[in-house]
Amino acid sequence: MSNTATKPSRSTWTRIWQHPTARLQPLDAETLHEATQVRAWVGGEQVAIARRSGSAWAVHVPGQGGIPAAFGASALEAVTNWLSRQPAAA
Repeated sequence: MSNTATKPSRSTWTRIWQHPTARLQPLDAETLHEATQVRAWVGGEQVAIARRSGSAWAVHVPGQGGIPAAFGASALEAVTNWLSRQPAAA
């Protein structure tokens, strides 16, 4: 049932209920709470990475020159803030 070669974090996903096609994937821990980096996926495509810096999280979008697109107290809050500002198609 489990593959020992696969890290648990690769299959641990968190849904964002306000955005039904969005998922968060911890990159460096088993849970979102323990992670310092999280991938944001929308509609099956990776759209951003959230990183913890001190007590805040920043959302970085590829192609924006490293300037954070949104902030939050948690990865979930930061990505939700960012998605809330995207066009309805996201």
